[in-house]
Amino acid sequence: MLGFLVTGWGLGLILTTIFQCVLTNGFWDKSIPSHRGAHVSKFFIGNSDPDIITDLALLVLPMPYIWNLHRNTSQKLALSSVFLLGGFMCIISTMRLLVMLNVYKVPSINETRVFVGPSA
Repeated sequence: MLGFLVTGWGLGLILTTIFQCVLTNGFWDKSIPSHRGAHVSKFFIGNSDPDIITDLALLVLPMPYIWNLHRNTSQKLALSSVFLLGGFMCIISTMRLLVMLNVYKVPSINETRVFVGPSA
């Protein structure tokens, strides 16, 4: 179920990214009049929340299976800690979201340039 959710979310993001402008060149060149379906900075910020939630869900998902293995407690703890190293990515994603919220408080003409800092 979680696999379908993550796949659907990723496909939705890809399609939104590709088709957010009626004239694709209008995304990069502001002098070309184009209809934009998604506000870039809000799209990047809105993308972060579900990513963090699905990352946390993927971290918790294998834990009951690990603890039902026929291994001793130290091996279960070691295996759990390897999986929980992914929690570091959840912390980084949360920090990235906070940085993006602060960066996007100031309006910018070139929103994709502003996005480079939190993405690097």
